Order: sequence, then C-alpha cells, then structure tokens
Amino acid sequence: ETDIACHASGKAGGFLASEWNDAFERESYKLHRQLAAEFGEEKIGYRQVDTVCAYVDASTNKSSAGKRNKSSPAPPKWLDSNVTRIQNLGTTTTTAQVHPYLLTRALFNAAEDAGNVTFIKARASGIITDEHSHRMTGVKLENEGEVYADTVIFTMGAWTTQFIAREISWAKIPATSISGQRAHSIVLETQDTDAIDAQCVFLEYTNGSGTRKSPEIYPRPDSTVYVCGESDHSTLPESSSKVKANPSSTSLLHSIASNVSSTLATSQLKIEQACYLPIAQDGQPMIGRIPGTEGAWMASGHGCWGILNAPMTGLVLSRMVMNEGFEGLNLEMTANEIGNVMKRYDPKRYRRS
Repeated sequence: ETDIACHASGKAGGFLASEWNDAFERESYKLHRQLAAEFGEEKIGYRQVDTVCAYVDASTNKSSAGKRNKSSPAPPKWLDSNVTRIQNLGTTTTTAQVHPYLLTRALFNAAEDAGNVTFIKARASGIITDEHSHRMTGVKLENEGEVYADTVIFTMGAWTTQFIAREISWAKIPATSISGQRAHSIVLETQDTDAIDAQCVFLEYTNGSGTRKSPEIYPRPDSTVYVCGESDHSTLPESSSKVKANPSSTSLLHSIASNVSSTLATSQLKIEQACYLPIAQDGQPMIGRIPGTEGAWMASGHGCWGILNAPMTGLVLSRMVMNEGFEGLNLEMTANEIGNVMKRYDPKRYRRS
C-alpha cells in the first residue's frame, strides 16, 4: 500500500532457527543460506549466530555469577547485569539472522532487474472477476484504476482474511481466520562496534518488583541492536499506514535493555515501532488456492516465523500457481512430503459449510 516491506516484512527481527520447527522450516532455513550466498551476506544483513536464553534477576543486588552451573555457557560480554542462568538454544550451525527489510528489497530488486515486476504503490480496494464465473481477472486500486492479471496472490499479512471475506465472500473464509497480534520493537545504535558480538539473546528478565518479562535481543552486523517483545491484542487498524506503537511498551523495552547492559544503556535509540503478526486460528499458515475461485491464491498466517518461512513459501506457492508439482526442487523433503504439508496449510480448511 505504501512501500515494499512497509509492515511486518520490514519491521520484524529476522531471527532464523533450523531445529525449532518442522521439515518445512528447516528447508526454508537452508534457502536463506542460498539467498545470502546469492545476494551477499552484508547486503541482506545475514549471518550465523549463537543463541542463548539468559535469566536476569534485577530484584536483588546480589550477584549470582558464582552460582551458575560451570558447564553452562558464559553470558554475552555485553550482558553485564545479574545473570542467574544461561541456556544454549542454538549454535552458528542451527541459528542465524537476516535483516528482513534488506532481504525483501533485495528480492524485489532482483525481480525488477529481471524485467518481471512493475511496482504500483496503491491500496487494493476490490477485485475483478469474470462476469460468468468466479475466476479472478484483476484487482481494483484506490485512485489508481484497475490491474488485470491471470493470477492474483493475496499476501496482506494480518489483513488477508479480512479482505478475502469482504471481497471474495463465496470463498466462505471467515474474516477471523487470521488475526493480528501487535508486537513492539526498538532499534538501538551502539557506539562501540566491538562491544556487541554475534549472539542472539532470549531474555527472561525479572524486574525489581518480581514481574517477569521476556524480550528478545538481536545484535545486527551493522552495529545496531534490535529489541522486541511486549505483544498485545490491540485492534487491527484499517491499514498498515495507521499502525501505532504503544509508547509505554517501547519505553519498557528500552528500559530493560538499558538495565541488562551498560553498552545498550549508552546506545542511541533510533527506532520505536510496532507491527501486527498474522496469527492463524490453528497456528499454521494459510498457503494455497482460495476456495471457490480460480486464479486466486493466498499466503499468510505465519505468525512470528514469517521471515524464516518466506523462501520456502515463495518456492512452493510458485510451483502450485504454475501447476508444476513439487518434483525436482533439490530439497531433502520429497514431493509427497511437501504435498502433505501443503494439505495441512490449505486455506480451504477454514471454509464454512
């Protein structure tokens, strides 16, 4: 509506894990490595990282460093508060990160350079169908006329099923099949480029009054640090351009980051933002043909794993749209295995009778 990666695709953290989910996610993790090799790691902010869960107790001034299990990993050097426990979650072979906005731009630019893309910055206001059938033939754009196409793919994040329920009512997909969960994040810029290492931290933070919070901290290779958390169920606004962050939520993230790290306490606050994660009712993405309609497809509902799943989603959906099957994809998953996953992800599972 407003730009490439104007919402969650540009504001997400970009954390990638190969062993936390199923085979579909593991294949997508490997595709991220291929994209990094193709585009260049620096261009898309990709790198492999160690990942830990750190328990920090700010309710006491007593150091717990001596009480930690000696076999536990050492905390990141920049995490200099009262760390009571460290747990390994991943290594450089199983976890990585990418900058979602840079990745999305790189993918778009590659398609544009190949001469296959025309970008129209406009809001979709309706659909165009064949007058004798429900076959999709195009999209109506607000103040930009109409665009005709053989195939229309709806990838509208948390707004996807709202639009489908309103404009493609015969598909019988409830508007509530996908809902939006507002997630907050901040971006800090460090002054000391050597102070922050390539280690992502899932924090279990207990404040002075004993309340626990669970933000996530992702240092990036460009000397910035992404901090996210404090999700809520604020009403989904009309469009991504009207998404607002709750100042108290971003302020809390900044406060926690400053409390657990003297390096982050002296870092400059560059961005305060929020985005709505598209959450499907059953927790699984909706990927496939929109029921009751020819030429209409969708991909949404990935929750917090949208960036991780993006390459595999794009690859598989393109094969479905072109009716080419899943053979010859050079993946560990077999065509039958991919087909079984896509049956689980089929949007028609939500169709009302």
